[in-house]
Amino acid sequence: MNTIESYEPQEEIGMQGLEIIYQLFTNPILCMQKLPNTTAGSYAALIIILSGISVAVAEFILLGANSPSIIKFFLPLWLVLSVIGIAGVWFISGAIFHLVAEWLNGQGKASVLLIALGLSLAPNMLTVPAILVSYACGDLSFFVYFFCKLLIIIWIFKLQVISIREVYRISTFKALLVFGSPSIIIAGILLAVMIMICVALSMAGS
Repeated sequence: MNTIESYEPQEEIGMQGLEIIYQLFTNPILCMQKLPNTTAGSYAALIIILSGISVAVAEFILLGANSPSIIKFFLPLWLVLSVIGIAGVWFISGAIFHLVAEWLNGQGKASVLLIALGLSLAPNMLTVPAILVSYACGDLSFFVYFFCKLLIIIWIFKLQVISIREVYRISTFKALLVFGSPSIIIAGILLAVMIMICVALSMAGS
């Protein structure tokens, strides 16, 4: 007697705990592919907060460490504004990325993208160690910090492009278009405003 065996497709197993961070640094592509089946919102929120604090502390060390005490008094406010600023950019850029990715026939969820973009900010947490290392280099401290900061920016850029590509299952070229869309939109708006101002001035002068 012949038996017919049926195989049901198994759902991809998500990540748990610190495995999320481990995969983010060691295998970011696999990390972003597993995000839809992973609860990582708390990790993304924590990384956004730590990212803002790290950037603010690094800027304070770089610009305000030898400044008057009144500036040091505003350090807590500086930290809060830095976190709010990074969170605002994260949310707005995520919304724009989602709309453009869907327009390019991408298939993904905005909630998953926001988590992926939050996780991709993790290299920002290395800003403080970078500036401490640069200070140990004496006269070359500025150049060492600039080089480290550039590496961090490139790292974040790479992670965010991977995030967009894997979440929406689109090509790398389309992911780059999505990533560049906020700059294109802002440039278009500024260009339109400048044209309107020039037209208005020419009409007023005639």
